[in-house]
Amino acid sequence: YSSSLHRAVSTSQLIVHALGKTEKSILIEDGLIEWLTPSLTVEPDGTRLQPRSVQQLVDMTFTEIDQDYQSVNPISKEPSTTGAPYFFESEDYLMIRSKVSMERILEHADGKNICIVSHTPCAQAMALYLEGAASVEESKIGPWPLGGVTMFTKDAGDDGWKLEMYADTSHMPGEYKKGLKEWSLPCLTKK
Repeated sequence: YSSSLHRAVSTSQLIVHALGKTEKSILIEDGLIEWLTPSLTVEPDGTRLQPRSVQQLVDMTFTEIDQDYQSVNPISKEPSTTGAPYFFESEDYLMIRSKVSMERILEHADGKNICIVSHTPCAQAMALYLEGAASVEESKIGPWPLGGVTMFTKDAGDDGWKLEMYADTSHMPGEYKKGLKEWSLPCLTKK
């Protein structure tokens, strides 16, 4: 499952090729798009981010995309009470959107192993949801460096998810291996 933004789809493409699973292997999921807040989705000239369609991405060389997949949490043109992504979101709404997206992705995956390629704000919000901590203060979730990988596992019959790895950068080259340019949701900086 991947955000439709170019940098996420490019990462997804590298992953599916490394796994040798390229046929209809990238599912473009609107619920994984970057946090739709002006500071992250508006250019200095005031132009708002416009996500590409699946067809536009396929035409760009991302032929691994499953064109039959329909987003389980599609972008809405209006504020929603259902957790649909929309321009512009508060941090609280991002948390709701990420929870809804994660629940629907897990339901769609039906117990299969999955890989999600998204953006730090969404990844942190989804990690907070999966972690299930009683509060942000009790959470193990913190700053996220460029290229950080997080892994949760859950055995059949288990109630909760287990955080196995958080924001790990050991796979990155050179100076990035130490984790550069950490970023965090505002709620996590108040811990």
